[in-house]
Amino acid sequence: METAATQYNTAIVQSPTVGRILDAGRFNDIEQVISSGGQGGINVNNPIAKIIVLHGEVIDGLEVTYRKTDGGGTGVPVPHGTSTQTTDQNLQQTPVELKPTEQIIAVTGMHGLPQPDVQFGQRVVRIQFAIYDKATGEMRVTKASDRNEFAKAAMLIE
Repeated sequence: METAATQYNTAIVQSPTVGRILDAGRFNDIEQVISSGGQGGINVNNPIAKIIVLHGEVIDGLEVTYRKTDGGGTGVPVPHGTSTQTTDQNLQQTPVELKPTEQIIAVTGMHGLPQPDVQFGQRVVRIQFAIYDKATGEMRVTKASDRNEFAKAAMLIE
């Protein structure tokens, strides 16, 4: 008896650059992690160990820590936008940690004019991650919303 193979489809979507186009640049986290001094590269089967979301009225930055292939644990955190080294006391840092068996399968968010300060225009104001555990088959979605709800929820599992 023959069994049908399971077929999976993947969609990759890249959104337009937010902000001024002249400030935009492509990034390559793999190059940055490898050049951070460790041996080997990123564990491609389960690359992300942790993401720290930096937020106030808007999502100000994401700092991603990758798992490395050399058995040396995780690499140096790679910031996108504001980093955890900021001295801004108004920003909160909310970690999203992934077990070695978990993978992010979707990222959703919302953009808009942050209230009450609209001077900088459209920004990402909400973000959440759908995370699948391939060992248990369980799925979780981090909870994230505007500043007040985000702070209260601290990205707890729904």
